[in-house]
Amino acid sequence: MARMLRMAATVAVLALALAGCHPKTPPPASPAASAAERLAAAKAALAQDDCDRAWPDLAEAVRLQPGLAEAQLLRGICAFKRHDAATGREALSRAMAADPASPRPYEALGVALYGLDRRDEARKALDTAVAKGSTNPRTFYYLGNLAMFAGDCRSAFADYRRATVLDAGFRPAAIEFEAARRACAHGVAPRPAGTAASAR
Repeated sequence: MARMLRMAATVAVLALALAGCHPKTPPPASPAASAAERLAAAKAALAQDDCDRAWPDLAEAVRLQPGLAEAQLLRGICAFKRHDAATGREALSRAMAADPASPRPYEALGVALYGLDRRDEARKALDTAVAKGSTNPRTFYYLGNLAMFAGDCRSAFADYRRATVLDAGFRPAAIEFEAARRACAHGVAPRPAGTAASAR
């Protein structure tokens, strides 16, 4: 179950970062390509969930332009997916510094930490994303799960509701809300499934 939770969170964090991003598929970037061209090539690979193919382009994009927030964000996500949490944190920290107002690096960090079962740190990152104006339903879905782990039914209900308001078609939040409602009515805090959030 823990492995499935981690895998689902990894897929969700990648989907979270690429939400609303539908890049055209460019040819592979040449060695002399610009940072923007390298980023475009990486995004094309990530649209196919291929971090290994995206990794060299992301590394070169941030070498050419260290303050390129989106490249750092995607590099951080891929690093977590490659089981390199230290590089993941470093890249997401750079994304946060490059675009301080953006909730996206905090969303990505929160979901990645959730997948590593580091709940307190995950909650802190996701709470920061909310404070920065996150409108991603997965942010609230994972906050709802964390609230249920803590036995806080009221907060979980509010978070799951918020997720479904942001995206009425986001089934994981609706499923967990119903499970939480039934369990809390009987005074039992269920363990959130956590696997359904990989749905796009």
